[in-house]
Amino acid sequence: MEMTNYSAAFLFLLVPILILGYIYYNYKKNQELNKVGDRNLVGKIQSSENLFLKHFKFALAIVGIVFIIIAIMGPKWGKRNLDFMQEGVEVVIAIDVSKSMLAEDVKPSRLEIAHYEIKQLVDKMKGNRVGLIRFAAEAEVLCPLTNDMSALKSYLDVATDQAINAGTNIAEAIRLSKKLYTPTKATNRALIIYSDGENHQGEAISEAKSAFDNGIFIFTFGIGTAKGEAIIERNEQGQKIGHKTDSSGQIVYTKLNENLLKGVAEAGKGAYLTWSSSKSSTKKLFNMIDEIEKSEFTAQQLQGLEDQFVWFALVSFAIYLFIFTIARNW
Repeated sequence: MEMTNYSAAFLFLLVPILILGYIYYNYKKNQELNKVGDRNLVGKIQSSENLFLKHFKFALAIVGIVFIIIAIMGPKWGKRNLDFMQEGVEVVIAIDVSKSMLAEDVKPSRLEIAHYEIKQLVDKMKGNRVGLIRFAAEAEVLCPLTNDMSALKSYLDVATDQAINAGTNIAEAIRLSKKLYTPTKATNRALIIYSDGENHQGEAISEAKSAFDNGIFIFTFGIGTAKGEAIIERNEQGQKIGHKTDSSGQIVYTKLNENLLKGVAEAGKGAYLTWSSSKSSTKKLFNMIDEIEKSEFTAQQLQGLEDQFVWFALVSFAIYLFIFTIARNW
């Protein structure tokens, strides 16, 4: 719970002041009665009052004051989703998390660069719905289509927390992406694949053609160098412990396969881009996505905390209504 007006908290000082005043009033009243001197008369006066009901009535009045002070402070809690119509493109981002993405032929590593570039792109994607897939030998959905970019970036952090020691299956990533788009839409879809292109499994080109037949434009973002690099092995603490080797003990080298990535992009009628430190590739990619025909969809926006002061005001009103009606003669 949050408060809109914390400065109103000083009003709580009224509570101990009123309690002390009440105690003092009753003390002085008893003193005055004792001055009468006639114990029988004093006893009759005191017996005519129900002290329990009297004190209970005062306690209720204090509770009513507390509730009205809380209402003045403006309590807020609870969130709600507001539906609204928005124009944009449905974009699925697929990030390669296979072991080859740990290569450091581009610094700090292919995977870290992919993570950074996707974040830069997502920051520009306001107004669109974006989903996230990670893939190696298999693909999995990390975030369905959403217009909440903050949530998507948190899933991206999960996607790149570790690489998977398995092959790369771009075809599977394309197949899975088809399940994320809104079934009734066919003209405003895009798939962006971040990878080094070392595809060891699947039929990526044929899947890309099939995707385009379903209205999905495919863009590939190549990360790595043609020269390549040995794949570094790390322990659980992230420290380098050597290089990956094959079954014969030879060091495994990995290099950017631009031909495959270009072929996938061509089959998907999109474009192939390669990473550069100038950051121009991500800007160019966003401009191309932005040119895709947009359509309307229902989006959700998480609203801020809702005002709840009315409930405290109603409780206070009910208490004083009770005091001035039913408990009036207590």
